[in-house]
Amino acid sequence: HDRIPYVAKEFGMKVALGLWLREDKEYNEREIERGLNAIADNPKVVDRVIVGNEAVGVRAELTAREVSDYIKRVKLAINNPKIEVGTAEVWPTWLTEPELADGADFVGIHILPYWDGVTLQDSMAHVITNFDKVAKLYPDKKIVIGETGWPSEGRVKKGAVPTAAFEAAFLRQFFRLAEQKNYDYYIIEAFD
Repeated sequence: HDRIPYVAKEFGMKVALGLWLREDKEYNEREIERGLNAIADNPKVVDRVIVGNEAVGVRAELTAREVSDYIKRVKLAINNPKIEVGTAEVWPTWLTEPELADGADFVGIHILPYWDGVTLQDSMAHVITNFDKVAKLYPDKKIVIGETGWPSEGRVKKGAVPTAAFEAAFLRQFFRLAEQKNYDYYIIEAFD
């Protein structure tokens, strides 16, 4: 992932650089060093740094304080106010771990209605409700939807059915909603 800014630079693109954190502290130090080097080499390319991804609430490999300390270290090392630094977690984690926002420029929330077992019909209400819950708790922070989307294949989760048609419908509805609400967001796409 540390190579992405170099490639983006060639094409005049901006990127949010993710630094993967886990319970292995030595790994984290190497990851941060690689990320800081990539940022130093590409200061006009990286506009946001996501320090850790679901390390607290989903994987429970680090505490909120540990992630917050990493955020502060990275922010201090970058020393560029144009580059936002924060972390990303599933939305319920932000309701119980406010320490994650300590020192962060933004609160990165993952709102994934499919994974929460929400029907396509109710998915936009789910996005709005959970975005608003988090925003209310962090009124002085920028809220960024770090992940949202809908799978085209997979297993049914309660009322959430993965199909290509539902994926397209979710994205069309979400893009319309995001424009209306002025959401800052990322769409997650992957394949297995």
